[in-house]
Amino acid sequence: MKIRKINKNEIKYAQDLLPANWDSNLEELFSKHGNEGVFHPLAAVKNDTLIGYGNAFIFGKTAWLGNINVEREFRRHGIGIEITAQLLQHCFRSGATSINLIATEAGEPLYRKLGFVEDTLYLFYTGWYDGDIQGRIEKIEKRDRCRVLEINHHVTGEVKDSVLHEYLTSGYKYLDDDNKITGFYLPGYGNGMVLAMDDVSGRELLKFKHHKNQTMSVLSEENESGVSLLEELNFRKVSKSKRMYLGEYTPWLPQNTFSRGTTYAG
Repeated sequence: MKIRKINKNEIKYAQDLLPANWDSNLEELFSKHGNEGVFHPLAAVKNDTLIGYGNAFIFGKTAWLGNINVEREFRRHGIGIEITAQLLQHCFRSGATSINLIATEAGEPLYRKLGFVEDTLYLFYTGWYDGDIQGRIEKIEKRDRCRVLEINHHVTGEVKDSVLHEYLTSGYKYLDDDNKITGFYLPGYGNGMVLAMDDVSGRELLKFKHHKNQTMSVLSEENESGVSLLEELNFRKVSKSKRMYLGEYTPWLPQNTFSRGTTYAG
């Protein structure tokens, strides 16, 4: 068994390894980021057969691991740990000092063995909203991009301009009474990222998201305003996962994250 960079013709086999409820589209991921230095995908191969996969995104000092999984019959042989270890090695060599991931219940013990510690608990909610939406929500324009990316950096503590850039054209902004952008929603980024500078913006964008075309939102339990809204709307809590990190802690604002973007890039 060896672990190496994945070949393009192996992507479809890597996709088959991932559970459907992870909602990961590797073909799309590779088409958008396959040639970017921020993206590092690895395959575990035995006898020319792909039996494991994992990838990392590196954003300067921070990095995210995701989509790490091993074919069922080859589990409990240390393959998942080795994939993760090699991804970590690449991230640290590339200059990252803080490595983050979203751990499944099965994966958490593996990550703890490698030194990861819990950051927060993410709660997964599904539902539709058909009520009123207050405030002004409009399409993001080219002139808004710097402000939107500024909000992302303020809330997440990360500079992910290279990845977020292409999702801005289909995104929405929330404007306060002074015509200032105080939050945004990116439908195309994972399950639909919603970040806001205050509760009013975040809650209305969350309503807008679930009124428009998406049914899943993932919030930290520390975002009491967002969680209480979804509970009030009788949304269904379908799952929970721990956000974990290794190395330096990256300060961020879970209370302003009204829906995280993706499991593989925050």
